[in-house]
Amino acid sequence: MAESLGFERLSLSERTSPSEIEVKNLTQPASVKFIADSNLMIIMRGVPGTGKSTIVNYLMESLSTDCLCSADNFFIRNGKYVFDKTQIKQAHTFCQQKAEKFCTEGHSVVIIDNTNVMRWETDFYVDLAYKHGYVVVMITPLAQDTASPRTLAQRNKHNVSADIIKSRLSAFQSIQPSYFAWFLSKRSAMKLMDIRDQALEKLRQKGYARTRFSSPRNTILHVTSKYLGQSKNANQLLQQLSTHIGSIGAIKVTSVVVTKRTIAARVCLDKASHKYYFNDMEGFSVNKPAVPRGLKEGFAAHITLGVANGIEPKEARSDTIQSHFCELQAAPLKDGPVHYYPDEELAIINLDKPTAFQCIFAAAYR
Repeated sequence: MAESLGFERLSLSERTSPSEIEVKNLTQPASVKFIADSNLMIIMRGVPGTGKSTIVNYLMESLSTDCLCSADNFFIRNGKYVFDKTQIKQAHTFCQQKAEKFCTEGHSVVIIDNTNVMRWETDFYVDLAYKHGYVVVMITPLAQDTASPRTLAQRNKHNVSADIIKSRLSAFQSIQPSYFAWFLSKRSAMKLMDIRDQALEKLRQKGYARTRFSSPRNTILHVTSKYLGQSKNANQLLQQLSTHIGSIGAIKVTSVVVTKRTIAARVCLDKASHKYYFNDMEGFSVNKPAVPRGLKEGFAAHITLGVANGIEPKEARSDTIQSHFCELQAAPLKDGPVHYYPDEELAIINLDKPTAFQCIFAAAYR
């Protein structure tokens, strides 16, 4: 079991669950079941007194995990918290080493419970998570924005003063994700890569495929919902999409698209997921005056499964869209499930039947 947190753990029946939307989503039955078969790192952020420990306690019980990493636990001696500011660096090294151990061992859920006021304080854990194939969810308690420093000083268990809390609130940095996406579990990813290999083998047997593809490095297989980048309405999208973090969506892979540059799985989203999919035509570089009639919403949805040397994974999106244009505007060379378009040097390998996968919706920070 994890070290004592310095307070009594209450059972789920003895208290109300935290109101943070990410916590509610993560503890829904479908999410709990998915997470048990996946890898998730939860990174807490918030100044003292905001209720991080209450949320962590609830998540540990709901998600059945004891993999807690906290610099505070370094200062627990014989069940008591004895803080020594001269050992702060050692405390964070202790926390990082513990997180690395848990991730290396492949535990389903790893929780980081530190204040993480500055972005750089989360960098080690985000890099560690992606290195080991963990989806990252960052949670900041609501009290961070609603409670006064005086109230937070009264609430926190380590007697941090209102003045110090006020200073740390002023220094608190927001962290904007790079994009939002539906992420596959490791088991689902392995199944999908088998589908990829079978598709490539069919092409090779027909004499079409000669490009060697490598899998994107340090990337969990996913369907991008929205790339934020420099979007003018990034803040609005951030608020809208963040309410879905931790929820479970369903996708179906219908075919595999292969070009000289990329290989990608074409995806159909479920009806609910369409409400927060914004990735169809944005940034599409191919010279097309308009979206051709006949394309359905979500036609750009895909999972990048491999890229040729020197090609960015994002190019799989353009190739996926091009495959739909080919189907509408050109006649392929058909050979069973393989449809080849010689002018575009593009092949579509249709699956015998769509393959369904469940995914967790989350933000990506790299």
